[in-house]
Amino acid sequence: DTTKIDWNKPVYTRNEIKSLLQISDSTLTRWLNDGWIPHTQINGSDKIYVSQEDLKEFLHNPQIFYPSSR
Repeated sequence: DTTKIDWNKPVYTRNEIKSLLQISDSTLTRWLNDGWIPHTQINGSDKIYVSQEDLKEFLHNPQIFYPSSR
């Protein structure tokens, strides 16, 4: 539910990004691993953090292509 997320935060969690972009965990993991979304991960943890600036840059990247699902 995106209405419960504070979008003025400087950093977002994995769950917040999945909710905002309405994507699955596997899609987010693929995008992170492929370098599409820069992120920070604490050593020894599976938690990732993405800065607001990096998320905005990703969303405005002209190289991203969203194919139709039909």
